[in-house]
Amino acid sequence: MIRINLLPVRAFKRKENVRLQVSIFFIILVGLIAALILVRFDKANQVDELLLEKQKLIKRWEAQQKALEVLAIEKQTMALLNKRISIIIDLIKQRSGPVQLLDELIKRTPHGEIWLTELVQQTETIKETVPVVPPKPPARRPAVKRITPQTRKAAVKQQIITAIRTKRQAPAAQPKVETKEVQVLTLKGIAKNNQFIAQYINSLENSALIENVKLVNSRETKIGNQRLKQFIIKCVVNYLKSGQKAQKETTSNLARR
Repeated sequence: MIRINLLPVRAFKRKENVRLQVSIFFIILVGLIAALILVRFDKANQVDELLLEKQKLIKRWEAQQKALEVLAIEKQTMALLNKRISIIIDLIKQRSGPVQLLDELIKRTPHGEIWLTELVQQTETIKETVPVVPPKPPARRPAVKRITPQTRKAAVKQQIITAIRTKRQAPAAQPKVETKEVQVLTLKGIAKNNQFIAQYINSLENSALIENVKLVNSRETKIGNQRLKQFIIKCVVNYLKSGQKAQKETTSNLARR
């Protein structure tokens, strides 16, 4: 009878299986490590790209901030230049103003009816009262209701009561008093009669340089054998008024076209 011992073969197969499993485990482990390394490199590249994009955005933002600062400086410079230009224009108008004023007075003084004896122009400070307009309450849309004689009488009565209460409760708006410097022109002269003085005042009021014409004094005087009227007229000279009037006329003409 022959006996075969199979224990060494089984042990060998068992060891081969263990070696195979260990080999597979190490292969899988190496593959996972390689995959993790690849993923890490990929993420690192993505992070580098994001950092580069961030730097580009920062540089673009800094460039925009510099452009905004330059734009703000240019706006300030433009406003300053416009202000200087307006000042220069006002100075030019005021420099040529006296010549225009004399020309205007010569045109509007009737020859042989009024004789000017003295012209005095001086700067005076006047007080101007500016009324304060109270703000209007917001308009409410009335509810649509059926109107009957009773509701109409009740609504009118309620409006009267509300107006009386508002008038009693609301304090009166105090007007503002502002002071400003104006060029006051004093005209002294002699006229044939009061009618010519009135016509002369109306003619001065229609001037583009003169406003607020007032007759200060008018009295009878005798020169030789003639009885005449001696008068004093005061008015405000506004050299910028003619330029504004010309600008309005130009704007209106352009609008018509």
